[in-house]
Amino acid sequence: MRILYFVDTLGVGGIQTILQNYFERIDRDKFEIEVLSLDIPDETGFELWLNEKSIPVHKIPGITLKKIRDFSRYPALIKQFFHEHGDFDILHMHASSKNAQLMFNAAKQNIPIRIIHSHNTHYQTSSQIQKVIGDILKFPMKKYATDLWACSTIAGEWLFGDDNFTIIPNAIDAGKFEYDEQLRNSVRESLNISDIDFVIGNIGRFINQKNHFRMISVFNDLLKYIPNAKLVLAGTGDLEYKIKQQVIELGIERNVNFLGYRSDNHALYQAFDVYFMPSFYEGLPVALVEAQASGLPIVFSNTITEEINISKKQNIQLSLEKDNKEWVEALIEISNRQINRKINGELIQKSIFNIENAIGLLENKYQELTVRESFR
Repeated sequence: MRILYFVDTLGVGGIQTILQNYFERIDRDKFEIEVLSLDIPDETGFELWLNEKSIPVHKIPGITLKKIRDFSRYPALIKQFFHEHGDFDILHMHASSKNAQLMFNAAKQNIPIRIIHSHNTHYQTSSQIQKVIGDILKFPMKKYATDLWACSTIAGEWLFGDDNFTIIPNAIDAGKFEYDEQLRNSVRESLNISDIDFVIGNIGRFINQKNHFRMISVFNDLLKYIPNAKLVLAGTGDLEYKIKQQVIELGIERNVNFLGYRSDNHALYQAFDVYFMPSFYEGLPVALVEAQASGLPIVFSNTITEEINISKKQNIQLSLEKDNKEWVEALIEISNRQINRKINGELIQKSIFNIENAIGLLENKYQELTVRESFR
């Protein structure tokens, strides 16, 4: 069975991490996988990983879909791609509706199974024109797709409305994140963090969606009550400079660690005491699954689906409309708890969010769809 996966970018992000987890486990004797992406400069982390795994990678040359003129060039280039690379049994598209042209061309190419997989609840652009284009393209995208999938209920409802869709979880290698006391001590030492410091962590791109400015504002207020608190931020992004400036203006540089891009996220979670995510929106954030797999309690916004709340009693979900005082109180409450991280992590290992459990679901779904098409 030949499957073409489509992603917007070959950089490192949540969707790419999820695909890595599935690609590591999928039966490559049964499923021949290839990846197609837009041609976005300087975003190559996922591409390097795919090359290491000998998974074929294709790009739509010169197309980023960040410029209006790209939409007029897109159809011919997609048509050329399918002409050059032959037939696929499945197109599995992990992207927004602005890539509807790909779904149309796949239908024209007679690819029998065409899956659109929703991972978000908002457009990741500030351009009103692109948002309007995205809304318009939702309808033809759904028309030419044979199957609608989503990582969560709210992600499905955002892209598909009242149409029926299947939920496929954002699964992780849970064993990789299992709590390790020795690793915790080692990472803390490397970051110059003491045993008694209360460490709040977040791993993610510095973009508006992640709400870093609110995160730092809450942390600044927390320092009045827990002066030995540390905020550890891993990631890069367009807002990195402005976020660092906020920290400098507040005079809390000694309490905030900016780590840049890290490839050892599994180790960083060990050093944290709580994972903090006040995002404006998310589909089903893989970082919160990873954090809980390491046994961490999470404090997160009510704009994030409740489906992510796996180790329920340990976690606190708050409205973004609440003032900083309530967010600070939540963090203080967690700082006073005695938490058994081993037991918390075991909940994820037993769940469908563990790739060992989820890979069978995905492979069975592909096979069910293939059988369905054989009777049409």
